Amino acid sequence: MIPDARLPTHTPDPEAAPLPASVEPGGAAAPRPGSPAAVRARARDAAIAGSILRLVAERGPARSICPSEAAREVASAEGLAEWHGLMGNVRKIAGRLQAEGRLEILRKGRPAPADVRGVIRLRQPAPPAPHLDPGPHAAAADPVEPAVVV
Repeated sequence: MIPDARLPTHTPDPEAAPLPASVEPGGAAAPRPGSPAAVRARARDAAIAGSILRLVAERGPARSICPSEAAREVASAEGLAEWHGLMGNVRKIAGRLQAEGRLEILRKGRPAPADVRGVIRLRQPAPPAPHLDPGPHAAAADPVEPAVVV
């Protein structure tokens, strides 16, 4: 049978529910709050955050890590052979950690916003520069007066 070109090939179902606003990696809908899947998702996110923070702390503020290092570590701990599916979560959590001031996201060696596209690296933020204010007592000190010779 030859299909009639005048008829639509796909008829949308008017009763079909719209896609959920939040979607988990792999296209699955986000779990309902309080469900076992939501508890597992929170535990995985905590494991990813812990892995990122531990790895960047080991390297120090002068060196960075690839986000895939955290994804590989968490996937291995969960017994998963495939780590690529965790990369979206790693980037999302890295953005949250950056907003909290606990992490820097780099693109081409420079600090970048959390929503930057492309290849990124993660590092521990540099410690704040020491404050060089001499304090209120430094101005009150009297200079040494030269000795008077008679």
